[in-house]
Amino acid sequence: MPWALESRTLLGNLYKGTSVAKLSHPSAHPMDFPAAVRTPALLIAGFVLVSLAKKVVESRRQEFELPLPPGPRSLPLIGNLLDINIKEPWLTFDEWAAKYGNIIHCKLFSLDIVVLQTEEAVRELLENRSWKYSDRVEMATFEPYGMAFITSMIGYTDTWRFHRRLYHQVFRSEVAQTFRPMQLRKVHQLARNLMSAPEDFYEHLHTLGTAVAMAAVYDYDIEPRHDPLVKVVDNAISNMIGAPEQGALVGAFPFLKYIPPWLPGGRYNASVSKKYANILVSTPFHALKERMERGEAIHGLGTISLRRFQEEDETGELVETIRNACATAFAAGSDTTTATLVIFVYAMMNNPEIQAKAQAELDSVVGRERLPTYEDKPALPYIEAVLRETLRWFPIVPLGVWHATSEDDVYEGHYIPKGAAVISNIWAIARNPAKYPNPDKFIPERFLGPDGQPTDDTAMYAFGFGRRVCAGRHVALNSVWMSIATILTLFNIRKAKDEHGREISPKLPYSTGVVTTPLAYPCHISPRSPDIDMERLNEMISDIYDE
Repeated sequence: MPWALESRTLLGNLYKGTSVAKLSHPSAHPMDFPAAVRTPALLIAGFVLVSLAKKVVESRRQEFELPLPPGPRSLPLIGNLLDINIKEPWLTFDEWAAKYGNIIHCKLFSLDIVVLQTEEAVRELLENRSWKYSDRVEMATFEPYGMAFITSMIGYTDTWRFHRRLYHQVFRSEVAQTFRPMQLRKVHQLARNLMSAPEDFYEHLHTLGTAVAMAAVYDYDIEPRHDPLVKVVDNAISNMIGAPEQGALVGAFPFLKYIPPWLPGGRYNASVSKKYANILVSTPFHALKERMERGEAIHGLGTISLRRFQEEDETGELVETIRNACATAFAAGSDTTTATLVIFVYAMMNNPEIQAKAQAELDSVVGRERLPTYEDKPALPYIEAVLRETLRWFPIVPLGVWHATSEDDVYEGHYIPKGAAVISNIWAIARNPAKYPNPDKFIPERFLGPDGQPTDDTAMYAFGFGRRVCAGRHVALNSVWMSIATILTLFNIRKAKDEHGREISPKLPYSTGVVTTPLAYPCHISPRSPDIDMERLNEMISDIYDE
């Protein structure tokens, strides 16, 4: 979590015996605190505001005569910031659960946080009481940083409901199947890319995720590699600020949004983030409208939504909302599909016996002379189990997207205040040893019943809960399933070797944030058969479309 590392740089000395006087001394390192933090008046004002907020929450709690959930003691102003593992906060919550139980209270600056560690608690609150738990935390990064367009950050409002209405008309289960022909073509392009340059597998998986998202949202076919529009939006996403934890930091120290980009802490500059957010929202949407005018865009979220609502949009607000919903769907769909497939490749690389078992099933159903299609899916239960275990083994959104309470509530004798962030520790749910023995191991069989068919456990908790569940999950699952089946039909995935011929066994690297994004690692991908080359692959692909 880069935000937390910077927060510690900014705040750590204050709670490790460094006085305000020392911080303002000329010999203090300029990276310790920006000048405004060293101003005693600002610190005093911060303490006063936190104290007032605490009194308000305490007065409401006393009305219920119930305690907050148990948790670690927090420090003034910064809460439990210094207690949390900056890279893997879900592990911190696991440690706390052993001491405090499966519902935990902590604070991030002035924000109350309630962490739910079990699937039972999550479903009771986020699903059975969804009318209380479908809001979002008010973020200091929402408007100034250009984040107002993101569906997952919008409060439980009519705007959010319109976003969900747009998604439902295009991405619900039965309609999502209409994207399958497009997804099949994109997976076949992935196969060609892997055949021609297997060492660039990470880039190819990212291209697939982006290609499907661009087509499903903007009806745009990207170039197989280095598409100029993709470069623009990728660069925009990498320069935006908007995660909940970043919002909490900016909310506590508003001056951060004004720090010039070239100074320490400048990555929190609001104008820079807003510029790139506008690029992400506007550039592909403008290209879509131009293609619609030429009659080139016929299917996709943006096209369908504009055709349905543009004529009745007298103020332009509906078109703006459609534009924002499209940007959200694209960014979320691209990132999650890519991350899931990178984890799948890593799992196969480290579990050759499971890879062999999945390939044996494919050989028995599909054979070696053709490629799999969606029609083969019912006959490939082990491939489905591999997909579900991939979702479980390394959840790419390990803490979900934070919910917030729209009113006070009580759960198991604990008071949960209005406005609290409610976090579902999906990592803990997926690693529950009572449900998943040996949870650290990749075992697809745990999702198969005695008859060898998939169980009712679909691992869909990976996509969130309640009214905030991921709207594009059906499209994403179709992309991932077809990619898994096609890759395993054509290729072997092995560990790479160093210059001395020794296998390289890297830990899975990843960056953190709302989505835990796996990074590139060494891997060796090669055709399963010497008879499979680019010419033969193209023949196999052509056979599917000639039928």
